[in-house]
Amino acid sequence: MKSDTKEEAIAEVKKICAEKDLSEGYEWKIENCDEGGINELGETLKNEIIEVISKGLEACIEECHE
Repeated sequence: MKSDTKEEAIAEVKKICAEKDLSEGYEWKIENCDEGGINELGETLKNEIIEVISKGLEACIEECHE
């Protein structure tokens, strides 16, 4: 995420989910996947990701302190 706080990240995720534009400006990294990053997602996968995220948005976002 490009946000600095969890609250900003939640707003950012809500926006990209509403626009169904999950890959624009983002590189997805999937746990236990050998690929370095995924830049393109099919419509079915986008819809499934949005559905999962929408069910528990706050639980999906973890604060990261670098």
